[in-house]
Amino acid sequence: MMVPTYSELIKELYPLYQQEPARFMRFYNAVYKKLFSIQEGEVLRIADHCSKKTMGMFIKVASLFIIEDTCRKNVTDDLLEFSDDYTTIRKCYKFVPSRPYRKGVKSI
Repeated sequence: MMVPTYSELIKELYPLYQQEPARFMRFYNAVYKKLFSIQEGEVLRIADHCSKKTMGMFIKVASLFIIEDTCRKNVTDDLLEFSDDYTTIRKCYKFVPSRPYRKGVKSI
């Protein structure tokens, strides 16, 4: 499965939004709240939170969230990622350096 780009996801989801905006936004917000509540190191099994019928849309909305979340954070922050088979989403641990980064200061 190729990882879709942000614009590809929008092209697929926007027509669904146009058909029934209120219903789509309820689903969209529920997915966002669920993903936002995952703590570092936790894993979310997608099948536990949606039916087979809505799993494709859940994955697309989750992909949007992951792209947007990654753009807002630093590389060392806790980030969400899919498993290789797209059945789970986990939140990676935040990287904490063993000593503070000091820009422009060289050690002797």
